[in-house]
Amino acid sequence: MPHARYAIIPHGDQWMINIDGKNYGPYVTQSAALRDAVDTAHKAGEDGFEAQVLVQGADGRFATQWTYGKDAYPPTA
Repeated sequence: MPHARYAIIPHGDQWMINIDGKNYGPYVTQSAALRDAVDTAHKAGEDGFEAQVLVQGADGRFATQWTYGKDAYPPTA
């Protein structure tokens, strides 16, 4: 199954969604970027992709925040 990974990355004082090396945004808040990334990842999952949303932390490492078929959609707080 093909993969679709959506990475939420900091961009100055804003946030971007990185998909396959291309940035989309900017978003004023991380939560706004996360919401759009999860919506897009959910659509990709419905199309047969193993879809994940990752968030880059202050240490530069990525952590999985949402996975299609594993986490609720829409996400719960």
